Amino acid sequence: MYEDAAKQLDVILELVKKCPDPLQERCLGILLQGYVDAEKAKQTGAGEKQPSRKATDYQVPPDTAVPAEVRPRMNSLAKRLAVEPAALEGLFDFTAEPFAYHPLNVPGDNVADKARNVALLVAARSFFATGTWSADWAEVKARCVDFNCYDVANHAASLRKAKGDLFKTVEVGKAIELSADGRAAAEKLLKSLAAPAPQS
Repeated sequence: MYEDAAKQLDVILELVKKCPDPLQERCLGILLQGYVDAEKAKQTGAGEKQPSRKATDYQVPPDTAVPAEVRPRMNSLAKRLAVEPAALEGLFDFTAEPFAYHPLNVPGDNVADKARNVALLVAARSFFATGTWSADWAEVKARCVDFNCYDVANHAASLRKAKGDLFKTVEVGKAIELSADGRAAAEKLLKSLAAPAPQS
């Protein structure tokens, strides 16, 4: 048992490095448990079927759990989008205050497109937290910097271009309120990020 543990540990550690810092400890625990389970399965032999582990079998540390006031809105949206609530929850880092979208990138064809998607995701976070589809300007700017899509010269202009389409109002320095089309676009974006990529 554990003949190739050193090699597998190197692989696991490389995978853990790809996770956001707050989730690395949790990721390491899940991957190590998966490795141990696989080794046990080899020991018991192919003839004996091991019970499959469900996502709920892994203990989520209390500080990473979805806040009670957020869970109903998140579960409701997950049901409407036909995605697993856990997949939607996995898009956000609940250890931060306020919690935030945490994957390492944001989709988009260019910097302006990515910045608009950041605004949609920040508004979605606001919806989960408060029930309103509105994005704080400073938070949008900070997240654009994080995702390397902050264009100093054109940031405000590219967001203003979506006014009347994705955004109902764009108040530079204050807030961006989503229109009905913007809410639909934000939900579509969340679904594409939460749904597993199709296998080719």
